[in-house]
Amino acid sequence: VMVTRSLLVVDSASPGRRRVLSGARLVMVLAACAAGPTASQCLPAWDRSIPEAHVSQDRVAAAREAVRQQRYVRALDNLRITQSESTKVSALVLDAMLLRASVCEQIGEWGPARVLYAAAQGTAEALGDEASLKTARLGEARMCAIEGNRQKVTALLQFPEVKDAAERDELDARFLYAEGRRWQMKRKNFKALPVYKQFRDAAKSPPLQALAWLRVAECEGDRYVEPVAGAYRKVLELAPESRWAQLASRQLG
Repeated sequence: VMVTRSLLVVDSASPGRRRVLSGARLVMVLAACAAGPTASQCLPAWDRSIPEAHVSQDRVAAAREAVRQQRYVRALDNLRITQSESTKVSALVLDAMLLRASVCEQIGEWGPARVLYAAAQGTAEALGDEASLKTARLGEARMCAIEGNRQKVTALLQFPEVKDAAERDELDARFLYAEGRRWQMKRKNFKALPVYKQFRDAAKSPPLQALAWLRVAECEGDRYVEPVAGAYRKVLELAPESRWAQLASRQLG
């Protein structure tokens, strides 16, 4: 659906506008197709609504304060980064990219987070910032794991920080989610449910726990049964600003 709509928009645009839409829309289309069903289809990695540089010390500081208060929407509004800015060898831009990637990860926008973590690696290498480079590599590995991209995670395992994370089961838990999602997309909930329950037991962070509760509730079926309704309420408690909190709210009415 997303591919069709995006191409129609490009095709129906005026010649002068077509280039702008094709650049913005088609990048989102290709990213969504490559990342699969768990990727974001609504939040782009780069902000194309602003024409010039937008990153500043004040905005990054405001975003950090918003993250501390768990106000992720406000944080993202202060972390609007253009794609041209992302290519600058700047410690401030690197900081903003990593922070935006982290917020995207917190609210379940895997696709944009993966793109941002990958872009941050080039800037970190150019700056010689080893700590940020390790953070970006590990972040990309987490996103690839939850999307089920074993080939990319295997390539990243050559780096010690990623290998250490795998040994601590941080990546294995995310592969469980990807496996459960594959079964669920095939409408085989009876196979997805036990995998999601394993994922719920292995998940450490509140956003991942919320995601696990949501998928378990979806697979168990009747939303009016109290245990299932309780699972949806758990999602709202653990990750109130995430994409899956919106899904849980709809189910609860």
